[in-house]
Amino acid sequence: MTDSNATIVKRYLGWIVLGFMLAIIGVLVFFSARHTQPSAPTTQIDVSEDSNLENAPSTVPDAIVDAPVTIEPEPTEPLPTLEESDATLLPLLENNLPPTILERHLVREDIITKFVITVDNLDRSKVALDKRVFKAIPGEPFVLEKGDRIMLSEDNFLRYDNVVRALDTTNLEQLVALYVRHYPLFQQAYEQLGYPDEQFHSRLVQVLDHLLLPIALSQEPVELLRPKSLYEFRDPSLESLSAGQKMLIRMGEQNATISRKKLAELRRLIAAN
Repeated sequence: MTDSNATIVKRYLGWIVLGFMLAIIGVLVFFSARHTQPSAPTTQIDVSEDSNLENAPSTVPDAIVDAPVTIEPEPTEPLPTLEESDATLLPLLENNLPPTILERHLVREDIITKFVITVDNLDRSKVALDKRVFKAIPGEPFVLEKGDRIMLSEDNFLRYDNVVRALDTTNLEQLVALYVRHYPLFQQAYEQLGYPDEQFHSRLVQVLDHLLLPIALSQEPVELLRPKSLYEFRDPSLESLSAGQKMLIRMGEQNATISRKKLAELRRLIAAN
């Protein structure tokens, strides 16, 4: 890592940490490639239960007081090139991510580049399916049909249980150190994506703040449509949500709460730095 890259990493460590958690959220988003979308506000998905977060604010607090945490990446060999980074990164991920995620869902090539593309798509309407860093959960979503009505079944939430539980046990400090170590490669991939004058950490922060915004449903179960091969949310206001927000609805309130608590935990870690 050059002196200039080391300076960027040190200066923006707190923001960089956010990025890896976003990748984790990205995992969940892309599991549900063939899914649907919900309806308008009434029942809120928040993180109030068993947490110190009160009423899930519409914006992330600028400072969350916590015990100071310092994460310093250990000295290592020089970084590989972006094109050769898979061979270096995969063994490190195997030591730091749950086997459930690695074996079933993580792609094995162009990991950093696809991660950057995935993050950049989370607050947009669609995700580039062939550029995702995580594979979709196989099979069709579970729905209920009553007459001409199609509704999202609670059984569908079970499709996300294993991966959400695995993510809930992930050691964020270890992942942060790994991410910081390889940050120059993430920045390079972001610049090659078409943002030569922007910092990837800033984009990560923007997307994370977006995913932490409250989401509300007008009714449950959520009604769906299937105009073509894929399901859509019947309510236009839900269908117009971002890919990341739709993911939180598809995984169900319990899984969404766990995911958002993990994001809040990461936010505290960042603030402490």
